[in-house]
Amino acid sequence: MKTIRSKALGLLSLFLGAGFAPAVQAGQLTLGAEYRAWTSNYVDLSGNSNVISGSEIWAPLSANFNIDRDFSVYGQTEFGNGNYVDTILGNQNLTNLSDTVIGGELHFKSFSTPAILNVGLNLPTGDPTWEAKQISASIPTEFVDSQYRGRGFGISALYGLSFPAGDGGEFGAGVGYMYSGAFNPSYANLPLSNLKLGDSVFVALNHVQSYSGNQSEVIRLSAYYSLPTLNSGTNVYQLGTNLNASYSWVNPKDFSFELGAQYWMAGQIADANGNWSPEAHAFYGPRLYLNPSYSFGDLSIGGTLKFVLPNNYDQSNASYDGGGFLGGLGPSYLMKLDSSSDLKISAGYDYVAWLNVPSLGSNGNSSGARDANAIFNLWTFGATYEMKL
Repeated sequence: MKTIRSKALGLLSLFLGAGFAPAVQAGQLTLGAEYRAWTSNYVDLSGNSNVISGSEIWAPLSANFNIDRDFSVYGQTEFGNGNYVDTILGNQNLTNLSDTVIGGELHFKSFSTPAILNVGLNLPTGDPTWEAKQISASIPTEFVDSQYRGRGFGISALYGLSFPAGDGGEFGAGVGYMYSGAFNPSYANLPLSNLKLGDSVFVALNHVQSYSGNQSEVIRLSAYYSLPTLNSGTNVYQLGTNLNASYSWVNPKDFSFELGAQYWMAGQIADANGNWSPEAHAFYGPRLYLNPSYSFGDLSIGGTLKFVLPNNYDQSNASYDGGGFLGGLGPSYLMKLDSSSDLKISAGYDYVAWLNVPSLGSNGNSSGARDANAIFNLWTFGATYEMKL
């Protein structure tokens, strides 16, 4: 069930965010290379003595082309290699292309106000078993999202309006829908051969206030409602409604930060016959985060501080999650190669503490006590090449 919940939650990150100002350049091509590696002190409860760890190499590719001032098309994918110490079957080495996203964005007038329509297609070019194979060897997705996507055919659509709000101000309102097709993630003890993640409905309200020196403040409010996840047409799980709020101050030449919170309502769990029972509490606890950064010209230093609060289940309940925290820091340096291309080099370190997880007894089996803290160390190194077309 944890795997299903993680996959359903991952859908929330797939809605396409877009601004209301049409681009003026012909397009952009982006090539990247990234290495991620993590270690931990956490031994899985199977007693096989495997300590969770892993490493990944990613080569993302994305491009957008402006057909005219008001219409553009885009695409993105990535090639990856992952090495995971899987706490169920042991070490694994995976290599594959991820899913590919292609789409278009149209700017126009609606009700005499600037509007945007963004439609994207998720093409199932990835490995549908990858996420299931890696999840038990990965840092919990409450703290660090899984980068790989291998799912079914999907369609996302976003419609938004922009309204002036005084001198330098602007309101944005949007609504979106994401359809997720069925796919086969079957692996080990996850016998799901025809899994359809729940479709999602998205609504958002933003306010942007611009100031001199290209400074701005942004307030964002959004909510996601998820439909039931199905396996072979039978109800499995329905993720609770997700609410988000954040405030950002942006100064590209000085100090910037984003402060935000996320909250989940309780969802529903189905029995073997597909009959619903409401969750006693939300599985995911509330989250608070702060992302500060400081710019020294072409050099920037960014940080992350994230708190995941425990859910309200009793520690004796299998659905209990003790929450934890993440602290991260990383520099990035932007090198201008010529008038139309840049190279950005970045690095980062994240310390993750997952609190009150089950521990192993002296006999190597679960002691039943939630008296252990799982500590993860994540290192990231990357380079991104951007070329304006």
